[in-house]
Amino acid sequence: MRENAIILAIFTPDQSVRPVKHLLLLAAFLLLSDFPPQAEKAEKYIADHRTEWYAEWRALDVSPEMAEAVIWPEVLRYSVIRDFLESTLNYSTYVRRGTDGFDFSIGRFQIRPSFAERLEKAWMKSGLASRYNIWFDTQDSRYARRKRIRRLQEDEWQCRYLGVFLRLLYLTYGSLDKQQKKVQEGLETLSIEDQVRLVSTAYNCGCQWPEAGHGDLSRLWAHAYDRNFHLELGSGKFKLGSEEPAPHYCYSDLCIEWYNKLRI
Repeated sequence: MRENAIILAIFTPDQSVRPVKHLLLLAAFLLLSDFPPQAEKAEKYIADHRTEWYAEWRALDVSPEMAEAVIWPEVLRYSVIRDFLESTLNYSTYVRRGTDGFDFSIGRFQIRPSFAERLEKAWMKSGLASRYNIWFDTQDSRYARRKRIRRLQEDEWQCRYLGVFLRLLYLTYGSLDKQQKKVQEGLETLSIEDQVRLVSTAYNCGCQWPEAGHGDLSRLWAHAYDRNFHLELGSGKFKLGSEEPAPHYCYSDLCIEWYNKLRI
C-alpha cells in the first residue's frame, strides 16, 4: 500500500543522513492523515470480509454477530500507518525478548502478542485443540514467537484468534465443569445484551482462564461500564491538535450498539 511504501522509505538507509526532526514531522503528518477514524471506511472493510469471517466463527461454534460486535470499536479506530509502525516495533523485539519487549496491540482486531500468548496456552490446556483441530506451539522459543507475531500480522489469523477467544470464554465462564456437571449460572444463561457486554469487556479489559465452568463473572461485571476507550492517537488524553479533553467511551456500550444494528 502507498502508506507502507512511504514508511519503508523513511526507515531505509541511503547515502544521505536525514534529520531526525524531519522524520518525526513526516511520521506525525502521515499518522494524522489517517485520522480521525472513519465509520464508513470501517463498515466497508467489515462488509468486504464478513462472509469469510462468519464462516470461521461458525466453525468454532460462536455467534458471528457477537464476534463482529466485539471487534467493531477496534476496526473503527484502526490506522494502517500506526499499525505498520507498531507491528515493526513489536517484531523487532518480541521474537528476541518475548513480552519484555514491545507489546503493542496490532492488526484490525488490535491483539497484543502477550494476549495471544496467554490465549494459546489456555486453549492448549482446555482440551479444545483436538475438538477444533487448532494447535499452537506454546514453547518459550524464538521459533514459536516468530510464528505468533507473523500470525498476528494476518487478517485471517486475527479472525481465528477472536473465534478461539470466544469459544474458550464460553467454556471457562460457562455453567459446566470438565465432568459436565453444572457448577454455576454461566455466561450462556444471561440475556444476550449481558452476554455481549461481558464478552466485549473481557476482550477489552482482559480476563482470567480458570478451568471450565469456574470463570468469575463478577470480575467482568466490575469493569463492564468502564469508560476507557478512546479514538485518539497516543494516550487519548486530549483531542488531536488541541488541549481539549478527548472523549472516552464505554467499550461494551459501543459493542451492544453495533450488535443491535446487526440484528435489525
